[in-house]
Amino acid sequence: ETSSRQQSKSTSMPDLHSRQSPLARRRGPSRKRFNDFLERQLDDKWQHRRDLARLQKDLRIVNDNDQDLLLQGAHGVQGFKKMMQQRFGTLTAAWRVGLDADGNGKVSFGELRRCCLAIGYSGNF
Repeated sequence: ETSSRQQSKSTSMPDLHSRQSPLARRRGPSRKRFNDFLERQLDDKWQHRRDLARLQKDLRIVNDNDQDLLLQGAHGVQGFKKMMQQRFGTLTAAWRVGLDADGNGKVSFGELRRCCLAIGYSGNF
């Protein structure tokens, strides 16, 4: 039973008994304990956990790529305008609420910089 179990796992599990593995250099009772440990650990749940970890990694990559695409359009004047409209609704609201924080009708470089950092604009300003 053990050999058939090992054969079925050989395609999907890492080969920890290969000569390259430092764990394979164990000898005597420690090697037997290690092999017993592997038998307990490398079961069907192991494959499920590995598949789940890969799925989570793929989803994280897709999510990161989606976030990057959202920010890629925010470069240049048109990207800045689009981002301001998405954040504040209209450019007028963006001016009043986001850009002209002190309400004097002018936007200093400091106000512009603070607003850009606050909304996550990563383009050249």
